[in-house]
Amino acid sequence: MTTPLSPEQLERLARKRAGAKLGWYMHATLYVLVNVVLALLSSAHGKHWAIFPAMGWAIGLAAHGLAV
Repeated sequence: MTTPLSPEQLERLARKRAGAKLGWYMHATLYVLVNVVLALLSSAHGKHWAIFPAMGWAIGLAAHGLAV
């Protein structure tokens, strides 16, 4: 049987969860921005290599999202 959390514990838990979500949103924003730049660079040279770092990073982003 679990004991109910105090208001202070609930607030600490809520802040921790909100911080984790904010961290994931920042990670996702950086992912999009960097990969757009990489896609533009790779397509400007007629190559399409930017898909490889995007796919690798997407795995990390998904793992981060699952952890959050």
